[in-house]
Amino acid sequence: MQVNNDNPVLNNPYEEPKYYYDTDMNGNIDYSKVINGRRPYGYDVNIVPKKRGDKTLFSQEDFISVDPNAEFINGIRKEVKAWREAGYPKASRITKELLDYWFNNNERRANLRLFFCQREAVETAVWLNEIAERDPNIGNYILNLLVERRHSVSKDDNYVLPRTAFKMATGTGKTVVMAMLILYNYLNKRANPMDTHYADHFLLCAPGITIRDKVDGINDHIDKVLKDAPTKLQVSVNVADADWQKIQALFDQQHQWMLTKMQEHIQEVNNMFVEERRRVQKRYKEYDGCYLGHYAQWFFLFFFALGFFIFTAVIVMMVGKWFKWF
Repeated sequence: MQVNNDNPVLNNPYEEPKYYYDTDMNGNIDYSKVINGRRPYGYDVNIVPKKRGDKTLFSQEDFISVDPNAEFINGIRKEVKAWREAGYPKASRITKELLDYWFNNNERRANLRLFFCQREAVETAVWLNEIAERDPNIGNYILNLLVERRHSVSKDDNYVLPRTAFKMATGTGKTVVMAMLILYNYLNKRANPMDTHYADHFLLCAPGITIRDKVDGINDHIDKVLKDAPTKLQVSVNVADADWQKIQALFDQQHQWMLTKMQEHIQEVNNMFVEERRRVQKRYKEYDGCYLGHYAQWFFLFFFALGFFIFTAVIVMMVGKWFKWF
């Protein structure tokens, strides 16, 4: 591939990466050498380019990554890609229709297309939730590795909860991915209420007002998808009053728990400040005593020297007057 020095971007953000820059053993990018394919996970990469003429004998690609998650994550990427290219086999009807509507919709305007990182995040979540367990080989192997990682969090089973995180850079559309995953679970759950693969309650925790306002866009995205979706995708989304009451009770319970925890933390912080303030005041009192003694010593020396000088001057004047020196 011919590299354009004026534009170092190699890939289309809406497609799977096809090229990447080589790196040396220290993770420095060599912008003069382009490698075909997608950069495997597991290498630390710096964005600072190497100096011209600074050539190295080996690159990171010449060695196997020592990152313990490299084989695991690259294996998931490979399986999800094969599932994608095969047309999402073994997925539920609603899941397949959603994925096709989001990612294989020719009627979608170009400016509304989703980034490849968003697509891969959603596809990976769906594959782990629906498809992996149906594969007796690599799928179950990956799920077993996930279980082992969850049990590494704590020996207490109460803390061993399913935790799946997606590492996405700033500006790649994490909020939209959240909306898509909520919609995926909700529509499948409404169509199959007894299927435990899907969730029907969702809790969004925002660390601040700004993030909370941004998360509100999830509802807009869900409403828009339901409005613009094909007729066969528009399943019943009417929520019974009893369900709303359960949801409201869950939110109230979670809200009260968060308020209690926040009050406890605030009290702990206040106690820390009070204790630190007492220590500082005590320390200053000790310092004040030291400083007063220090200043009193200097004042004593000053006035002693001044008195000695005056006394000497008076004696000299009296002696000089007696002997008529002046």
